[in-house]
Amino acid sequence: LISYRDKIKSALDNVIKRYQAFWQKDLHDHPPIRVRYPIPGQSDEEWCQAFQAPETYFDYHENILKHRVDLHDDAMPTATIDMAPGMWGGIMGCDVRFGHGTSWSKHELTDWNDMDRFLDMRADERNPWVRRMLDLVEYFTEKSAGKCLVGMPLPMGPGDMVTALRGPTEICLDIYLQPEKL
Repeated sequence: LISYRDKIKSALDNVIKRYQAFWQKDLHDHPPIRVRYPIPGQSDEEWCQAFQAPETYFDYHENILKHRVDLHDDAMPTATIDMAPGMWGGIMGCDVRFGHGTSWSKHELTDWNDMDRFLDMRADERNPWVRRMLDLVEYFTEKSAGKCLVGMPLPMGPGDMVTALRGPTEICLDIYLQPEKL
């Protein structure tokens, strides 16, 4: 892939100025516009397959960038290390499932009395999901040099994480039936 600055976004400096102006509640020449459209190789099932290894996942993003070369919008060229919502459940010890272009975790905390088994989960390099994310960061950083940015995983907060463990319906019920557990 040729460098993003040279070919993919020859007007990158203007794109950056548009975003800077936007976040300052100002206008450069027009508001930033990002266009999304179907790209061959970008289906939900292809994401699920590509995600399984750093090499295929980066190739997936590189394919998208190649198809966007001549599109003159304001999208920044990015290969995102997005493991979807299931990653955080996986970090906490839940089974992770893939399908329909995303991931989700099996809600393993069916009884609050079992919470102790999740308290020992550590988000460090020994955790297989953290290790997977670190491997993706390392691979994507190496492969993206001069081509594109590396995007962050989907950020989630404490409410999202406890929902990954317990389940959205159960959390809503717990707010009323067991608020002391939350």
